[in-house]
Amino acid sequence: MREFILNKYIKLRLEDGKTNIYVNNELFRQCKYLLIHIPKENLGYIKSLNSIDEAEEILDISLKESSLSSFNITPDQEFWAHCSNLQAWAENDYDTRLLHRTIAFPLLKKLVELGDSYAEITLKEEIIKRFESGHPSVIKYLISEGYIKEYLKEELLDSFLSMNEIDALKGIGKLINREPRIVEGSRFFDQPLSPQYSLVFKKKTLSGLDLRFNNLKEFPSLISQFRDLEKLYLDDNSNLILCNLRLIKYIKIV
Repeated sequence: MREFILNKYIKLRLEDGKTNIYVNNELFRQCKYLLIHIPKENLGYIKSLNSIDEAEEILDISLKESSLSSFNITPDQEFWAHCSNLQAWAENDYDTRLLHRTIAFPLLKKLVELGDSYAEITLKEEIIKRFESGHPSVIKYLISEGYIKEYLKEELLDSFLSMNEIDALKGIGKLINREPRIVEGSRFFDQPLSPQYSLVFKKKTLSGLDLRFNNLKEFPSLISQFRDLEKLYLDDNSNLILCNLRLIKYIKIV
């Protein structure tokens, strides 16, 4: 058995030909594959990418354990490659761009749970940074796995919105008696079964607002504070009186 100690919390072990990650001496996850086969025609494009998650879309992900032999990669070589990847991540202040999102964020979250104060600060900074990047797969992951709701909703709003926009969100919240939630863009196509107060961001701006099923009687004038709003959903607000629709590029109203 080979073992690589990354820091006081994390170590990697090669066990029965498999690379396993241990956190606080408990099995955390088995490493499944490496994203390392880069076609020559994509080398120029790779240089413009900012994260492994972006590279994932064009790299050959066939280096799963079942096919490693076809690339002449031994379990030992795979183990040291995973060790190198995690060492780079740790030495660069837990930069989540250097690991796949499904490893980087859960590892940071686990370190926070173990009381690593630096990881707690870094996790919030990384969520903001990666959300700001606007990469769809990362944004969808952060929302679906609860990272925004659990760690960062208020900080994210403070980072991306002006004071007028924040006050407008609070005013709308009081009007409909509910808190806003941040959702991934494709969720706007869902048909809700309950009142909505949902926000969609495009990089640093609030681009979508969903207020369906809220029994609104008149158009909330506070919406005019959102200068970059592109989509506004007001379905199923019967008796709604509309006004002040300038600034809105796309509106779906039923």
